[in-house]
Amino acid sequence: MKKLLISSVIIALIITGVVSASIAFTDYTKIYQEFVKSTRIDVTTLEANNFRIIKFPVPYLVIDEIKQEGKIALKDIKIEFLLASLFRFNPKISEVTIGEAVVHLNNDDVNFLSHSEFISELILKEALSVKAKVNKLTFVESDNDVPFIINNFNFSSGNEGTNFEGIIDNIGNINGSFEKSADNVLFKIDVQDTSYNFKLNETYKNG
Repeated sequence: MKKLLISSVIIALIITGVVSASIAFTDYTKIYQEFVKSTRIDVTTLEANNFRIIKFPVPYLVIDEIKQEGKIALKDIKIEFLLASLFRFNPKISEVTIGEAVVHLNNDDVNFLSHSEFISELILKEALSVKAKVNKLTFVESDNDVPFIINNFNFSSGNEGTNFEGIIDNIGNINGSFEKSADNVLFKIDVQDTSYNFKLNETYKNG
């Protein structure tokens, strides 16, 4: 029993030491810059003090805000890493959580059913370009009105397209996708509520 306890303590110390060393030698500025680049947000100057490193008990990166005026703003970003990648001294992002994403639209009088204009804007802005969980996705019209908010918005994006799901108050649960094909984008969405369900497929051509 005593040997088992000593062995457990030694293993724990080794794991802690390796993770601590990985944390100490990680270039978090590079990770921060790569994440900003992956969002495709055009940030002219990357502020070196715009992020914080939480080291224990599990290391993760916190970014207060990154934004492009008139396009998109991401707030309260938490970037977590695969534990195995820390042992290899090569941290890989495992999960991104965003407190709020604000997408600015060029149009006003937008609503969920008459949506072609703001969907086209999302495609052109490539606003959904990383895998993340967004607690609150807010759309802001050109006159600063907020037509609707999507809560618990989860999305993942790859070379072929984007899958997403979330909840819109007074509308219901949504899930859908943007699928790229040549110059076209196929937009699909499925909306479910207690009293209704509808599916929508649309093709957007040349942006």
